[in-house]
Amino acid sequence: MTDWNEENRISIVSAPSNPITTANVKTYAQIDYTTDDNLLSQLATQAREWVESYTRRKLGEYQLALRLDEFPAKGIEIPFPPLVSVDSITYVDTDGESQTLATSGYRVDSVDVNRTARIVEAYGETWPATRATTGAVTVTFTCGWSSIPQTVLNSVYDYTRSLYDDHMPEIPKLELWLQPYVSHRWG
Repeated sequence: MTDWNEENRISIVSAPSNPITTANVKTYAQIDYTTDDNLLSQLATQAREWVESYTRRKLGEYQLALRLDEFPAKGIEIPFPPLVSVDSITYVDTDGESQTLATSGYRVDSVDVNRTARIVEAYGETWPATRATTGAVTVTFTCGWSSIPQTVLNSVYDYTRSLYDDHMPEIPKLELWLQPYVSHRWG
């Protein structure tokens, strides 16, 4: 997850249980014994993390916190589409007090589910002044697929099976499968 922004300003508030089950991996890989279930679970987690990194999306709904030093003039880019909700925007005002920005002070632009969402000032509003300190603004949001496309799941299963069979995953094939699901940034 920290690969989205180089400053590592995103943290997990809450994460779903792993949506990639060992049973589904075993069905895909045609494995019918249980002796390697723990290994398969670990490999499936590795595969899920690779798919999340490549697509810049979350498999399952995560609540994340994005910390910024100030309100950006061009708006706040929210990674890992689809955006489910903006849960809160808090900031440290110039007096050093924590404040919550009213929902009437901003609007969310998430028209295209293949792009990151943006939070911009509402019409006629301006961002409040913040104290000059690191992490003065915190956006807490929920994002990720609640229903994961089958091609994305198959990519995770195929990657897992390749690792289990002691092969390198066929990255070009997986990238081809996943290309329609890669999220794009504004700009």
